[in-house]
Parts: sequence; structure tokens; C-alpha cells
Amino acid sequence: GLRLAPMTVSPAPTFEHQAPMRSIVPSPRLSLALTLLTLVAVIAAQVAYWPITGRLASSLMIAATTPLWAVLPAGVVFKVLRRPELRRWSAATGFHLDEQPSWPPPAYDVAPFNIARARRKRVRTAMNGTVGAYPAWYVHYTWLNNNRINISTHYRNVFGLTLPQALPPLSIGPTISPEAGHTVEFESITFNEQWLVTCPDERFAKGALPPTTLDGLLSMDLPVTANTRIVLMGRNLLAISLGGVRGADISRLYEALRIIADGIPRHVWQEYGR
Repeated sequence: GLRLAPMTVSPAPTFEHQAPMRSIVPSPRLSLALTLLTLVAVIAAQVAYWPITGRLASSLMIAATTPLWAVLPAGVVFKVLRRPELRRWSAATGFHLDEQPSWPPPAYDVAPFNIARARRKRVRTAMNGTVGAYPAWYVHYTWLNNNRINISTHYRNVFGLTLPQALPPLSIGPTISPEAGHTVEFESITFNEQWLVTCPDERFAKGALPPTTLDGLLSMDLPVTANTRIVLMGRNLLAISLGGVRGADISRLYEALRIIADGIPRHVWQEYGR
């Protein structure tokens, strides 16, 4: 008789064992090309438009807004594709995506969550899952800045790991917070050139970020000081980013957080953990 082949059930995807995913968000190179093409088109339109107006003031005003028009198409593309990309990434990693979350806005005492002039703080999209041994979560956070002259909209993509114990504050990346402490210099010159670490307790910072962690972060080639700040706040290890839209970038940010969390030595947990 006929023999039926045994059925194989594929295991559920996880962050460590992700299912295949094809990104729909343009790569940084393609986004740059789109911006440059838009810039060329806007400049060409200005060259053709100036002789018609014959007004210097209006021409200068148009020229001043050229960079804003150049980045507009790429920004629209990223905004439209952000949620579909999150659906693909969450399905490939076993995360749960909530597109209409009732989560409250983050209340951490760190920028941008503690900006006094911020209004209409919202969590537009949320996600949770597991990265290594840590519960993981994500929010797309938006707010309005009201400086009495104009109102502007802002956003951050926030990626977080929940640690087993609370630890002292530490920041990797740009900061304007006076409570962040002073800059900590490490033995790695390459790390000091690419990353800015601030912490009130230099001994804790050097203990929590051993050489193996520095090497792991450098090997990922993350542009943290450009558009992402990593913050340790109590039991929360956060990556606060303007980027993190493409699936590969989301994975890299979570991997950077996992490298930091896994690299904290036992004696640091014993001495500083609460």
C-alpha cells in the first residue's frame, strides 16, 4: 500500500530562530537615492520658476525650504510602510503586535518622555515578546511640542528589555540631561570615538560594560550616536531611536540590548542590583 510521509510541524518562530522575512521598507541607500532625486527635481523646478516670479524674497524662501522638500517623499514612504513592516517582523519573530494599543505613554525620567512642553503624548503602536532571557517590548511614541511660537510633531521608536533587577542609570549616545552624569572613557579608543557613555558612577559604568560587551557592540556597527540612544533606567534597558523601521534594524537594536544585558557580570548584579 501507499506510505504517507510523516508530517513535520515547523516550530513557532522566536527572536533567536526567526522565520524568513522580506523587508518592504527601502534600504538606506535607496532612501538616499530617492532624497537626492527629489532634491535635483526641486532645484530644477526652482531654476524654471525664478524667472516667472521675479521676486527675490519669494525665491529665497523657496530655496530655504529645499532640504525639507527633498526629504519629504522618503519620510512619507517610511511612515506608510512602518506598520506593515512591523507586522512582517512580529510574525517572523513570535512577537505580538498591537496596532491599537491602550498602553499609557512611557513615564521615564529621560528625554523625550520628560519634556515639559510636550503635549498629546501617544503610544501609536505596541509590541511585546522575548529576546533571549528577557521580556521585550516596543512602542511607537508620538507627541506635540508647543514652544508658544509653533507646534511641531515628533516621534521615537522605543525598544525595551525588562531586566531581572534594577540598576543605576547609564546612557549610551547623545544626551542633554544634567542628571546623566559625566562622560566615561573606556580603554578602547575605537569605542570612545563611536560611542558616548555617561553615568553618575564611573565604576558602575565600567563594570556593567566589560570589554566583551564593547567588542560586541562595535562588531554590530550600530550608528548609536547618530540617531539612537541606549538608556538603562532601573529594570528597563531602552533603545530610543529615530530609526528602527526596517526589520533588520529592529533585530539589530534588540541584539544590541541583549549584548549589553547578557554582558553585565554577576558581581555587578550582586553589588548594584536592587
